[in-house]
Amino acid sequence: MNKTASTNIVENQQNIRALARECFEEELAKCEYGVAHIYSTQPGNSADDLSSFTRCMIEGASERILQLPQKEILSIREATAIAASMLKQHHIMQIPTYNAGRRYNHFPFAINI
Repeated sequence: MNKTASTNIVENQQNIRALARECFEEELAKCEYGVAHIYSTQPGNSADDLSSFTRCMIEGASERILQLPQKEILSIREATAIAASMLKQHHIMQIPTYNAGRRYNHFPFAINI
């Protein structure tokens, strides 16, 4: 690969990151102020040692976001629901909960560029 092609690849990656950041910031600006509480399991229940809630959230969101149109945002509420569905298959007692109060616009979690 010559130097020009390498430079073009780097510039293209930088442009994609800038676009993703811009879309993410725009979506974040739409969100109401406040706190979202996410629990990997309900009180009194235990988490599974084999299936990490965070890992399910990231892997599930990564798979789902690729199915969405470009510049589409996956909210943290949707990512939590995906993780809960994945965990339900492996560990029935672990039920993640998401509580963001009475908001209409949930915080962004992932974007498809």
